[in-house]
Amino acid sequence: MKKIYILFLLNLFIWNSFCEPVEFSSAVYFTVPAGKDNKTVKDNSKLKYNYGLRLNFPSATITGNAKLASTEFKDIGTYTFNDYISKQEYTYGINQSLKAGKIKFNISAGTLHYSGAISRLKNPAFSCPEPLKKFSLFTQGISAQIPSPASSKTPVSFAASITPESESHLPSMQFAILKTKEKYGAVFKRFTTPIIPQLVMGFTAGTFFHEHTKETTWFMIDPYYNEEEFFSSEFITALMWKPLKMAASAGLYENPFGGRRGWIKNQSYFSYGPFSFGLYYFNSDDDLITSSGNKPRIRQQIFFSPQIQFPVASGILNIGSTIGQAKRKTKQRKAEPYNYYYGRLGASFTSMTFTLKGKYSIDYSTEDKDKKQSYNLNLISNFSSLHMNTSYTFSIDENNLKKHKVSESVSIKKGILNNVSTYITWTEKNTSNTINLNTSINLLKRNRHLLFRGKISLALEKDS
Repeated sequence: MKKIYILFLLNLFIWNSFCEPVEFSSAVYFTVPAGKDNKTVKDNSKLKYNYGLRLNFPSATITGNAKLASTEFKDIGTYTFNDYISKQEYTYGINQSLKAGKIKFNISAGTLHYSGAISRLKNPAFSCPEPLKKFSLFTQGISAQIPSPASSKTPVSFAASITPESESHLPSMQFAILKTKEKYGAVFKRFTTPIIPQLVMGFTAGTFFHEHTKETTWFMIDPYYNEEEFFSSEFITALMWKPLKMAASAGLYENPFGGRRGWIKNQSYFSYGPFSFGLYYFNSDDDLITSSGNKPRIRQQIFFSPQIQFPVASGILNIGSTIGQAKRKTKQRKAEPYNYYYGRLGASFTSMTFTLKGKYSIDYSTEDKDKKQSYNLNLISNFSSLHMNTSYTFSIDENNLKKHKVSESVSIKKGILNNVSTYITWTEKNTSNTINLNTSINLLKRNRHLLFRGKISLALEKDS
């Protein structure tokens, strides 16, 4: 892998003769707990930070970042310089784009993050759609992104894509190789037909390496199997007309106990005038093992999401809801099925100067007969030099624990002070309350040669 990075660097200096503004980012987070006597508990105060450098060339990007996880001050005082170097978490990435004729080449390497087909093969189930979410079909192929300073560390990987121009008869092709011994390849193509204005078909295949936990007890939850490579694949097709859009995908995995296991999922959107409707469906085999090596607990999902939008006074009113059900399995050795129900209701009013949003959520599980609820109210205001976001959330979890959160964010359109935000949360317990206060300042400075992003955050935690 080191040889690949050396070749990348040589290629960058050959193909790029000048550099756009250098980006430097840094963020520092302080957490200070306070006792009932309102005195700071110094020994339990914590610090974490991240910083990164990003070089932007006309056709390439290089980034390197470092991050220290939350660490108590009493430990930091004992660190040497070498301790800091060894305890930091490092992420890095290189991205190079080239064009030859009517074909575009893109190559990336480093601690990359993936979405698209690879993400679905690892975790295929839906998350509950938000009631006012703008409908969008899931993307085909492999999408690789180089890390930001705040990104979590991922295994080193290499990704490449070949994308012909839209009028070409050739398909787009993508490849990815991960240090975890995963290998993926994808091919997809967009078509235009007399009947279907836009048709997309794609196929992704790969192998993942997984070793089951070597338990010795007779009462292990899952049977043991040897470590080896297992095959996984996904086929996706999308059909798009002006009022109707549909996308369906199917995943197939080699099972360590023989045979194949898989899942299917579908998204469909219909719109007519002010009305729109979304349908989501997912179904998987019982003993499925995904390319993340996990056995998902969700067996089946279905969501209905209608929305309506119409003008009111000098603005636009949008009302939406989501109703859904999931069939899941318990965590016990002999897993039992149970149902999980979702309900979301939202409304928003948008004018030239402000947006007011409200949302109510409720989840109910037949496993423990528990339900979770939350209410949210959000006001977004736009002024000539300021952008303000005010929010209040009240939630009750399955243990009947009540939590309040009030937040305020002010973005300043000019000057080095880019954003100031603060939020306070308090949790009502049986014997005491927990209060958290968080304040952060974001800085942004840009000139011809440098773009600087900075953040300072202070969190106060108190039990009363």
